[in-house]
Amino acid sequence: MATAPTASEAERLRSLHGLRVLDTEPEEPYDGVTRAASMVARTPIALVSLIDAERQWFKSRIGLDVSETAREAAFCAHTIVRPNEPLIVTDALADPRFADNPLVVGPPHIRFYAGFPIRDREGRGLGTLCVIDREPRTLDDRQLDVLRGLATTTERLLDMRRLVVELDVGGRETSDRLVSEIAQSERQLAALLEPSPDPMVRVELDGRIVAVNPAARRAMGMSPEAMRTLRMEDLIRAAVPSEAARERFLEALRSDEPVELEQVWVEPRVNPAGWYRIRIIPVAGPDGTTTSHFLVGTDVTAAVQAAEHLASLALTDPLTGVANRVAIFDRLTHVLSRLERGRTSGVAVAVIDLDHFKVLNDTYGHRVGDDALVAVAEALLATTRSQDSVGRLGGDEFVIVLDDVESREAAQDAAARLERALNDIRLTSPTALVAVSASIGLKWTDHIVPAEDLVSQADNAMYQAKRAGRGRVWVADARADTGPFDSSSTLLRDLAAAIDREQFRLHYQPIVTTDGRVTAYEALLRWQHPVHGLLPPTSFLDVLLSSGIISPVGRWVLDAAARQAARWIEDGVGVQSVHVNLSPMEIGNPTLPGDLTDVLGRHGLAGPELTIELTEQALLTSDISTSALDELASVGVRLALDDFGTGASSLTHLRIQPLHAVKLDRSFVSGIEASATDRSILAGVIGIARELDLDVIAEGVEEPVQHEWLVAHGCTHLQGWLHGRPAAVDA
Repeated sequence: MATAPTASEAERLRSLHGLRVLDTEPEEPYDGVTRAASMVARTPIALVSLIDAERQWFKSRIGLDVSETAREAAFCAHTIVRPNEPLIVTDALADPRFADNPLVVGPPHIRFYAGFPIRDREGRGLGTLCVIDREPRTLDDRQLDVLRGLATTTERLLDMRRLVVELDVGGRETSDRLVSEIAQSERQLAALLEPSPDPMVRVELDGRIVAVNPAARRAMGMSPEAMRTLRMEDLIRAAVPSEAARERFLEALRSDEPVELEQVWVEPRVNPAGWYRIRIIPVAGPDGTTTSHFLVGTDVTAAVQAAEHLASLALTDPLTGVANRVAIFDRLTHVLSRLERGRTSGVAVAVIDLDHFKVLNDTYGHRVGDDALVAVAEALLATTRSQDSVGRLGGDEFVIVLDDVESREAAQDAAARLERALNDIRLTSPTALVAVSASIGLKWTDHIVPAEDLVSQADNAMYQAKRAGRGRVWVADARADTGPFDSSSTLLRDLAAAIDREQFRLHYQPIVTTDGRVTAYEALLRWQHPVHGLLPPTSFLDVLLSSGIISPVGRWVLDAAARQAARWIEDGVGVQSVHVNLSPMEIGNPTLPGDLTDVLGRHGLAGPELTIELTEQALLTSDISTSALDELASVGVRLALDDFGTGASSLTHLRIQPLHAVKLDRSFVSGIEASATDRSILAGVIGIARELDLDVIAEGVEEPVQHEWLVAHGCTHLQGWLHGRPAAVDA
């Protein structure tokens, strides 16, 4: 947007051309001004811009490749119209004067501009000192004052240039005036830097400190004379305790390029220690070689501490102060990775669940319940070693990572100490003295395994402790494939008899809409063993899948789930569908479509009232073809892709399969609070699935913040402990 010429434009141009400065070579004094302006404003671009008749030309530039632009596009052309005040544009896209400017919509993509007029002696605007950013922003009062002073310094530099031009014809009188002007300019520059709140130091190449401002003297707690007796290397070694930071600092002082050290911990002799961002700017002599360095320090202690506090909050359980789920799994993954380095000791995981915690909450109130959780966390922290880690998985369930444990027996001793510490807890309620007990599951390993598997085995052992009478420690058997059984053959024998003995059970976990209404349930297999109690599928699924027993068990699951779905639908409780998981072997069975048709007809169900869940691994099985899935869909049942994100070609499956819903894997959901990567993946997957008109069901939702994020990003259904744990129908 071009600006109209002012009435004194001809005089202004004569004044500018009289300086003989246009199209001259770069000069260090001007470059020093732009470096200082960029440093003070913390912008990537700073310019000394002079406005000619048809162009703006840059006497000095930082962060910009071109030396001139058309005047009609120049922000600075607007600034010189009012040469007595700066022009501040906080967001160019929101300013109608500049929204369609080619320098805004194209390179360098200006969003923020602050121009400070550079005037001649008569007050005519010759150009500007300007700072530019590619993001909207503002400047504080201190930055504005310093930038005004730097613009004034640039005016003095141009005045001195005018005197040099006049000296060609002015003789001795003009020469004397030039010396006076130079001295005045140096005093003004010193006066400009003196009140800066940031410590500033000028250092010669040999390390001598030749100038310090009051802020630097206060920061170091030293007098100017004392600082000048030190070499910069001595000052750094005395005040910077980190050897790595000292080496980076000293290396920067040998550089001919500006260097910024983001965070340096400084411990002065007198003043409190703190974090500083330090900019080191080379100062060149007349021949362009570096003669000294200018150092500017900015105290960033508050910002660093705030960032550390936020990071701590993201990894800490807000009620108890111990690690949250994300942090404890990270810690476990780390200690497990160290097992491959030839260590003779192992790692143990203890999963702790309070006994009858719901009764405690209901009887004494949630305040006493919260007090119990805090007391448990404190007892666990007091009982574990410095190398161990305590975390809360959610609800009343805690997990302990025991590092460097030499044997399973040593891990069991540690778990027994934890049990005794918890048994000693006593809480005072308004009506009674409340004791706490817990069931503890323990798993020890001396080789690398996935963190999730280790916790899962400890979790299964914890449930064994509850079934055995609660208030005790149960150690997971070393033979993970047999669980509580004496051998694999014993397990296989008992599984073969389980159907005839009617020992299998189905538990159901609710699937809810975004407003919390239960519209579906997932059927989950359990085994009611006559000796070992109720067993989760992790105790027997591997053997079940590797044997021929899976087919009759699968048919039983389908029939039992369909029968229950029919009852719910007949009772009008709002359930629209029951989900059933089928193994790859069952999905690839050519008799499955006929079996499904028979089940639906026998129980009077419409096809959509039964949802078949299949995993990506099932789709990768060679026996399962697209036509087989099309045949399943033709029966009328809904198809859902389970554990989405853990397979090898997820997007391909979304495109070619006759799917109705996608279930997001819990590993991504658990990372919502701490992992920007997981959030990005989830948002992208949800968006693609919704574009394909698929329902999106999030698994493993355990925290309100996860629910809120998933709903806000388009998830249609949610499943997890926040909305209900798996339970028997009569529960």
